[in-house]
Amino acid sequence: DDYRNLKMGVIFQEYNLISELTVLDNLRLVLEIQDWDEKSETTIQSMIGETLAKVGLKGYESRRINQLSGGERQRVAVARALALESDVLLLDEPFGAIDPKLRLELQELVSSLCTTHKKTVVFVTHDIDEAILLADRIVVMEPGKIRSILQVELPHPRKRDDLIGTQGYEKLHRKLIASFYEQVQDNIDAGVAL
Repeated sequence: DDYRNLKMGVIFQEYNLISELTVLDNLRLVLEIQDWDEKSETTIQSMIGETLAKVGLKGYESRRINQLSGGERQRVAVARALALESDVLLLDEPFGAIDPKLRLELQELVSSLCTTHKKTVVFVTHDIDEAILLADRIVVMEPGKIRSILQVELPHPRKRDDLIGTQGYEKLHRKLIASFYEQVQDNIDAGVAL
């Protein structure tokens, strides 16, 4: 497939939702951009309801974005990307600004949804545990180049509590830490300011 023909959904660190609109209207707005004019109102309502149920927000359709918590807003952002029926999801540190408990819940939600719906996901993160939890392949980058590519051969869906302490997880975690230390040492040796 030509990548230019793929539908892309994006989830940013910032929610990028319209706070004055309801959850329903934020999702509807995205669908209108995608030429959903030929769909019936019943079909659109049903699809949005199903998508919100997947992210744990069933019954939130009439709430305004500015009435939601940060975690609920991020779930709406995830629902918006799923509603597009995207071939590829691009996630740019989407959980960086939320509390650790909710971050874990959303990581496991995304892992489960991507496994269930067979989505290709490009996930940008600086969190090693998050990368291991969500990735099948981890690309370690530094400015302008790929430093290493590591395969994650752990079964899906993944839950952090089930992974931590396992041999596969620990081995991969050590490799990633070593890669980062190697990059820092290379920068020190080259006299690059950190």
